[in-house]
Amino acid sequence: DDSFSGDGVGRSVDAALRRASALREAGADIIDAGAESARADRPVLDAASEAALVARVVADLSSEGHLVSIDTYKAPVAEAALAAGAELVNDISGLTLGPGAAAAARDAGAGYVLNYSYSVPKRRPDQPPLYEDVVVDTVAWMEQRLDELQSAGLPRDTIAIDPGIAFGKSHDEDIQVVRRCGELRTFGQPLLLAHSRKNFIGSIN
Repeated sequence: DDSFSGDGVGRSVDAALRRASALREAGADIIDAGAESARADRPVLDAASEAALVARVVADLSSEGHLVSIDTYKAPVAEAALAAGAELVNDISGLTLGPGAAAAARDAGAGYVLNYSYSVPKRRPDQPPLYEDVVVDTVAWMEQRLDELQSAGLPRDTIAIDPGIAFGKSHDEDIQVVRRCGELRTFGQPLLLAHSRKNFIGSIN
């Protein structure tokens, strides 16, 4: 209902299927489905009702041949979506709420996206983060989290990394990450750059 980009489909499964078909025709390889906005000013959804909603959508998307990613940091939601046919867990939490979503991906043999997150989802820090070098600091953060995921039994070849554009960074810092994203290939992991329709784009002159 409250997609940050303004193109949400509400709770209509039919609308989600139409949107997914249009995206695939436009060249999309993966359909990322989620029911809760990442914005801090939007409500947190009850995990059980969120899981029921996304499971219906994911099952129908999968039956139509879409490769589906579930956008969630909640283990019950990830588990329901994976059981319905999702193949990837896109977790914005960066393990700040524990390894539940990652464990769901591990148990299902699914892929997992590790997203940089300075704080827990949907909570803005009281003070803006201070980085010595935002890219170097992000690389160090990723190294620690990748070690944690490996210790939890998640194979490295199932993990992609996302530097978290608009997560705990100023617009200038977001731009630095985009310009220097090659440095994030240090670990040999696939890189997901979720930069479309983010506010930093409007700050570029």
